[in-house]
Amino acid sequence: MSFSRRVGAIRRPWLMVAVLVSAIALMLGMTTALSSNKAHAEGSRDTLRPGCTWDAAAYWVQKCTVHSNAMNKDIPVQIQAANGNGNAGLYILGGFAGPTNSSGWIDWAHAQNIFVDDNITKVFPLGGKASFYTDWEKPSTSADGTQTYKWDTFLSSELPAYLQANFGVSPTNNAVAGMSMGGTGAMNLAAHHPNQFRQVSSFSGYLATSNPIMRMGIAGSMLGNGGYRIDQMWTGDRIRQNDPTKNAAAYRNTDVYISAATGWWNPQDDFFANPVYSVSVMGMEAVSRVTTTQFEGALRAQGINPTIDYPLAGVHNWTNWREELIKVRPRILQATQSAAGQGVPEGDKPLTGDPGSRSATVPGVRGDDVSPAAQNDAAATGGDVQRAVENSHQEQ
Repeated sequence: MSFSRRVGAIRRPWLMVAVLVSAIALMLGMTTALSSNKAHAEGSRDTLRPGCTWDAAAYWVQKCTVHSNAMNKDIPVQIQAANGNGNAGLYILGGFAGPTNSSGWIDWAHAQNIFVDDNITKVFPLGGKASFYTDWEKPSTSADGTQTYKWDTFLSSELPAYLQANFGVSPTNNAVAGMSMGGTGAMNLAAHHPNQFRQVSSFSGYLATSNPIMRMGIAGSMLGNGGYRIDQMWTGDRIRQNDPTKNAAAYRNTDVYISAATGWWNPQDDFFANPVYSVSVMGMEAVSRVTTTQFEGALRAQGINPTIDYPLAGVHNWTNWREELIKVRPRILQATQSAAGQGVPEGDKPLTGDPGSRSATVPGVRGDDVSPAAQNDAAATGGDVQRAVENSHQEQ
């Protein structure tokens, strides 16, 4: 065999090996690309997650069913997936009424458009009427029946597991916010689970719950709105353990934002539309202001400096709370290291092409800014949806 033929014979196996390696590399590259695309699709906000349907609120909001073993029932949760692959979550808690169909934050404050372009998943738990989002010591016996209330367990353990598995939300990179009763619940959750929540916000919350006068007021509200009993919720040491003011030191490593207005009516609100109700929300806000400033003082005594906002005008309503959520948005995104979108939409920003979008169904009002509850209220008021949206101050 000639030298050249021997060299060719030697080269051919190496050539075959090179071709084989190249083919394998190409296949691996294609597989990686496919896997990457699949992962991206699973993390896209255009994708429905297990147990979810598209919500009528649009803005990519899904309505999901999450089972709670602690409460032995399914809990409805409205979820707006992050605009990207971020792992941060924002839990937004409602007030005393605890609606099960749709959060007041979505129906009246339009929170779904405030963070729509941001890389953070928004979570709106439904239900929990009069629960203060805590674990009750005893079953709740009220006009709504006997219920096991273990909301702290659900929000700190069961729901985070679902969010991590289906929305990619980290159990340790979250913020929590709430209004009224939800403000109290948000503060207690942050105090009890500092590794879960990096940032906490209370809007018009009641933050000195062990104060005897405040406790009497809460007890009266609970009894008067369905026969809920405060003695089934907290007794003994647990009263102090669920008073944010008494647990001020627990917020040392948490970004804290608190707000409460004076109770003076805003010019844009119609006081005379319902004077009795107007007086009640003025008083509720004034009480919140007192307890919020007490909480601020307790924090500063611990060397903790919260971000505060005390508007000169504002009552216990959604006009006030929407403004506060907009104000705190940058802090939430910063604390959770989430990428911000293009800014806060004005509420009538149209959406196109997404599975959750919908067209206007009422003349003169964009469909993507009208909740089902607003449409129902509008039907009862002659179809004036805009007035129903702007003038509704019912706590939900």
